Amino acid sequence: MGSATPLIIALIILGLSLSGIYVKHGLQQIRLNRAVKIAEFRERVRRFENILNYFPPQYLSKELKLIIVDEILLSLAAIMTLTSNKTDLADQKAKAQLRKEEIKLGEEEEEPRPLKTIDEANDIRRLTADLHRHISSMYRQRKMDKKTAKKHLTHLKILMTQTVVDINIYKANEAQDYKKFRLAVQYYRRAIEELKKAPQNTFIKKQEDALEGAIRRMHFLEAEALKQSPSNSSPPDSTLSQGMNDLVDEDENWKKKYF
Repeated sequence: MGSATPLIIALIILGLSLSGIYVKHGLQQIRLNRAVKIAEFRERVRRFENILNYFPPQYLSKELKLIIVDEILLSLAAIMTLTSNKTDLADQKAKAQLRKEEIKLGEEEEEPRPLKTIDEANDIRRLTADLHRHISSMYRQRKMDKKTAKKHLTHLKILMTQTVVDINIYKANEAQDYKKFRLAVQYYRRAIEELKKAPQNTFIKKQEDALEGAIRRMHFLEAEALKQSPSNSSPPDSTLSQGMNDLVDEDENWKKKYF
């Protein structure tokens, strides 16, 4: 019996050691899981803030802005339950809450901002796709009714098209400034082709009509330019050729960067 005592004591010590290791490992796993959750919520906040701040103001409806701000507030609240460092988070949450009130009261009205580069248009398309997935997820989780979800998803589908339309309109206006009227027509036609892909409504129809009018105006301006320089009829063809090369180059650039 006496000889068994050291063995029992050793087993007890071993058991306590293993229990300690197990508890320590469990605590480490809890801390790791908490850190992962915090990182996920922070990324969620960053993503939604990016959408809210980066989008041209004319692209997001008031309802979508409020949905985005609510997601930011929910994510910040979740982080605050997982960390003891709440000071910065409280300030961030207060700013988000203030912005929500400004949106509600319509105090966030800003001038429309045109898209100027393909990179910017691609960024907006990616963020739009992200928001589309979020709205779809809200509907699947029964956080949004079917009618509201359909309204927002339709808006976002149109927005995906609108980014391409807007960049083509910007390029058309730029070509017009350089009196490259035929090139401007090509950009306007590309914009019309994109509009035909979108869910059709009155807004889309008005844009198509406006673009058709812009094309007619480009033909008129080109004819006027030719009248003023009847002895120099070759430059327009040269301008079109160079312009079409630019158009093809930009089209390839768009595909490489987005598709």
